[in-house]
Amino acid sequence: MPAPLSLSRQVEELTLIRCSLLPGEHLTFLDFSSDLRLGTFTSRNSAEHTSDTSEAETDVDKWERLISADSILDDDQLNDLLMLSPAKFRLAVDGAKVAFEVDCQGYDGECRSVNECIAISGDNLSRAMQEWWRERIKEGLDGVENEDGGGAPEYPLYQLLSLYLLPLLHQSIDDEIEEAASQHSQSAQPQKSQPSQEIYHVLFTSHHLVSSTKRRNLQSWSSDLKIVGFAKIGYPGVIYSQGSKDDIEEFVGNVKAMQWKALKVRFVEPLEDPSEPGASGGVNLRGWNEFEKVGQVVEEMRRLGRGKYVTEMGIGGGSD
Repeated sequence: MPAPLSLSRQVEELTLIRCSLLPGEHLTFLDFSSDLRLGTFTSRNSAEHTSDTSEAETDVDKWERLISADSILDDDQLNDLLMLSPAKFRLAVDGAKVAFEVDCQGYDGECRSVNECIAISGDNLSRAMQEWWRERIKEGLDGVENEDGGGAPEYPLYQLLSLYLLPLLHQSIDDEIEEAASQHSQSAQPQKSQPSQEIYHVLFTSHHLVSSTKRRNLQSWSSDLKIVGFAKIGYPGVIYSQGSKDDIEEFVGNVKAMQWKALKVRFVEPLEDPSEPGASGGVNLRGWNEFEKVGQVVEEMRRLGRGKYVTEMGIGGGSD
């Protein structure tokens, strides 16, 4: 184990750490024997002393007194404290689930010794999370070593904590708040109902279907709504399609919204037997097609086993 820093050097670096604390950041000295938190420093210009001055002064009390001094003390002024144990403290941020415990017993002022003297603490902290923070500590130390062109940093522990780890603790709080807000927003949104899987079909007739705009719209809707079917263009116009109940209902609304001459919805209903070939999801009816003759419509519907749907409507009688 490397020799610990001199007392004055420890006091100097710990004072730098204390003076760099922002509101909500806390440096708490720990007792070596019990690890109890006995004194806490918060943001600069404020210190809370929780030790009982009526009892014998402990190492924690002495460290509090040293770090609270108005100026850095030299070794001659610290002769009565030569037996003082190296500092052990906890660095935490309000709201963060992770904190760092630093044992200066193994810290000799060099970067290589910092990693071993920092422990990661927190309630219900998983092994994966500990490993993640350990990697951040190593990355921070690499950054400290490279800050001054690769030269030895003067205060590596202070630089690591103030420049890397404390900002990361604040970021972890922001990330948790953002995640919680996102989850709350998602839970507050009404759940979109799943589209009905019941297969429907619809048959339209009209005086004519000639407009290129209407034909393009039918083609586009069939793709967007994932329906299949066909249109008979010219005189008369015939439109037949099938798909899920929700998609067919939207398709019907779209068709009705266009300007038509003598448009009639012959039926909108479930397929009588969706298990029949060609009835379930359009196994034999693919994409969107156009026909020019009524006879082609009748032939296609018969091929699908649905010829009755057009003959009962009088479509195809006496036509080619």
